[in-house]
Amino acid sequence: MNITFSMIEPLLVHAEEDGSQMYCEFEVPGTGEIVSAKASIKRLNTLKSQFTRSLKRNAMYEVRRMAGRFMRQLFGSGFLGRTGRQMMNTTMRNNDISRGYTDEEKEAAIVDAFKRVSSKFEYDAESGKWVTPRQPESKKPVVQKEQSAFEKQISSAPITNKYDKMVIARMLVEVAAADGHIADEERDFLSTFISGQLGSVESLQRQGPLSRIEIEELSPKVQSTAYMIAWAISLVDLDLDPKEEALLEEYGNMMRLSDKDRTNLKQYAQYHILEGTLSMEMSREDLLELGRGIGLSDDDAERCKIRWMKRQ
Repeated sequence: MNITFSMIEPLLVHAEEDGSQMYCEFEVPGTGEIVSAKASIKRLNTLKSQFTRSLKRNAMYEVRRMAGRFMRQLFGSGFLGRTGRQMMNTTMRNNDISRGYTDEEKEAAIVDAFKRVSSKFEYDAESGKWVTPRQPESKKPVVQKEQSAFEKQISSAPITNKYDKMVIARMLVEVAAADGHIADEERDFLSTFISGQLGSVESLQRQGPLSRIEIEELSPKVQSTAYMIAWAISLVDLDLDPKEEALLEEYGNMMRLSDKDRTNLKQYAQYHILEGTLSMEMSREDLLELGRGIGLSDDDAERCKIRWMKRQ
């Protein structure tokens, strides 16, 4: 079958350009499963360019992709109506090294990425549509990877109520605007999972600061999850901002969280963000540098990697 971009566009929920790479996410029809894939963007005139990227810049892209995928799943399957075309157009505006490719070259890369995971999808030639894949009989039990503390917190107190989602969305917007404004790339990032039923980033920002009562009315079990998620999103740029930290502490006061709970939830978020940068080959020096950026001690950064390795 000759796969074209127009054929797979309905499956595309996120596409982000990073230098000469296109990172994509596709949704399997009828299941809500998100499949990730990447491919190189090739110049149609065969010209090639080289890019030099720092450790932190590379790590930040990985963390943003991980956090964006997690938040889109958290806010609901289907991503509240954003289309693949819209997602492809909300790449980081300040990424100078990602400029210069044509739409045709980008679409070709997305098709190449899809082909690498096409076995997970099923196309009905008669109807001309992608359909829910038929599940083969399983002969072996599936071994689930052990969850991190961050994932266990989400599982123990999932966010399902629309009011809770709305309040959390406003929390994340307020954290992004803690320094007085929201940068373009922050707005683009938030827009990949805040939209549709919850409103736009701009409309949420216009509602003004959350009150103590609005925070207190979060479902009791969800308050800890909300606090942890807000910390995680504040750290996606791998930098601990004092103004954001002060706002998060204010949220903790409104929720009446104990000092111990705040410390634990913050660390769950720090570990989760640092894990988004990890590889088995990462040097200790690089690990500690990234850990310090998000407020982790050297011991905690090293402990984070060891626990991550044990779960792999």
